[in-house]
Amino acid sequence: LCHHYKNSINPLLDKYPALSKLFLRLVACDRGPPDSLLLRNTHLPVKLRLINLLLILKRDFAKQHVNGELVFELPLYRKDISTMIAARHETVTRAIKELSQDDLAHFHRRTVVVPDFEHLKAAAKMNGDEI
Repeated sequence: LCHHYKNSINPLLDKYPALSKLFLRLVACDRGPPDSLLLRNTHLPVKLRLINLLLILKRDFAKQHVNGELVFELPLYRKDISTMIAARHETVTRAIKELSQDDLAHFHRRTVVVPDFEHLKAAAKMNGDEI
């Protein structure tokens, strides 16, 4: 799996069956750099990889709140997020703080609140590619 180490990705896939099915489906559809899903490309900023992970997880793990916010109940911990986007835990923590400061996403344990989903998608486009 490219830059992912077998010892870190396999336990993650075993621990979260629904997530592993989604991840494997995405990897199977990935035709390489031109169509990259922007998760495992270590040349991209961690903040962008984290945004793209949220865009991917939206369908299965997010619900629209009555006030218009998008609320994610993530099936994984931050260390698992780090593994999925090929980044160090400390770097992911800094990216999470940046997303909060930019009012793009607010992380509270395994819950993520996105005040404006269109704003989050625009941030992904501003940084290069989009999902």
